[in-house]
Amino acid sequence: MADGIAITGPTASGKTGLAIAVARELDGEIISMDSRQVYRGMDVGTAKPSSAQRALVPHFGIDVLPPSERYNAGRFAADARRWIEQIQARLHVPVLVGGTGFFLRALTHPMFGEPPLDPRRKEQLKQYLGGFTREEDEATHGARTGVDRRAARGGEITAPLVAIARRREQGEVDRGKERF
Repeated sequence: MADGIAITGPTASGKTGLAIAVARELDGEIISMDSRQVYRGMDVGTAKPSSAQRALVPHFGIDVLPPSERYNAGRFAADARRWIEQIQARLHVPVLVGGTGFFLRALTHPMFGEPPLDPRRKEQLKQYLGGFTREEDEATHGARTGVDRRAARGGEITAPLVAIARRREQGEVDRGKERF
């Protein structure tokens, strides 16, 4: 029995069909290494396997979390180790498939554990950033020009920070008061 097989490549390169064929041939089960397929409701643009395809072979790592929850390579590696153990306990072959190469690297070459996010500080940050208006956020869009919209989601934090800098320049914010 193989320890496992990894199939990687870009979206729409045929990974899903190949993974299903390999899993059926080797009595395998599929683990998705896609950083977006893990989220429920994010079907557009992720090329998730259809319900019919998922019915052919057991799948792990698809539609696991709401989009509001954090998921990263470290968490994937921990989940994947658990899924691999379960699959191998059934004497099946884990077939890891996806385009997120960093997830595979986190599994095969762990670097370090992610520090826990302090819920109190996160809530303080949300409350503080909630004080910025949509206009201030839109006004900072120029600072993000040329940035992929997916990357601009970081604007939840970056846009208000740019607004703070502008307020400082205009003397509207005292240094130190913007701490959280």
